[in-house]
Amino acid sequence: MAIPVHIPEVTDPTLCELAWSVHEEPEIRRQLRVDNIHGPGMLWLKISGKRVATHLAYRAGETKPFGLVFLDLAHLRRQGEVQVYMGFLPEVRGQGLTGPTLSMLFDVWLLGGRCPKFWCAIAENNTPSLRMVRALDIPKVDEDQARALDGEGMVTTHIHELTKEHWANVRATLDWLPPLEEALHAADPYP
Repeated sequence: MAIPVHIPEVTDPTLCELAWSVHEEPEIRRQLRVDNIHGPGMLWLKISGKRVATHLAYRAGETKPFGLVFLDLAHLRRQGEVQVYMGFLPEVRGQGLTGPTLSMLFDVWLLGGRCPKFWCAIAENNTPSLRMVRALDIPKVDEDQARALDGEGMVTTHIHELTKEHWANVRATLDWLPPLEEALHAADPYP
């Protein structure tokens, strides 16, 4: 089975410019909620300083990215636990790309040995994301309060965590994923 999405990591200033242009799409910016990065230069400083890792998201065979994934490497809940932020263009929502994108990310980072645990906070009214974490069997470990996406008031968030071991067990049940040896190349330079 072929890799369904490619998630090349932003590893040079040229890719950083492209990532910034994707980030500037209003809907992606709203979804990511990363307010402390003000321009491609600052993004590159955070990437090169190992404070964030950034991945572009492409459908296999396409040359225009449909989304962006930020991994916060600096604000850790506990050592090695990486927070995931993800934003997709509106025209690709509902097309089944979230599961493959996260799966490739989990393969590269968890099973590739780059971190032991991912975590995310999902607003209780974000039904599509909650459905996706259930489909990928990502355990809920807590609840918290956070600022609502519209900036108005607070909303309850569900905290989910995924360990390397848990992902390896879940991955074994997902017949739509490519073999791990192929999936580990999802973050290779593309296209």
